[in-house]
Amino acid sequence: MYNGDSFGFLFDAPVVNGPYRYFSDPQYVGTSLSLAGTAIYYQSVTGYVLAIDMYIIFWISVMFFE
Repeated sequence: MYNGDSFGFLFDAPVVNGPYRYFSDPQYVGTSLSLAGTAIYYQSVTGYVLAIDMYIIFWISVMFFE
């Protein structure tokens, strides 16, 4: 996973509109919710564990890089 300049350009100020108003990294929130929803749909305990693990990994990543 690479948290950095992925698109070759940088903004002068942080984006604070749209979903960024509520979450600093909405892509991580969306991915975590998607994994949790899939686990609920398939009623998979392993899926629940993986969704929680990914949420924790994303949280650590955000704390480390921001």
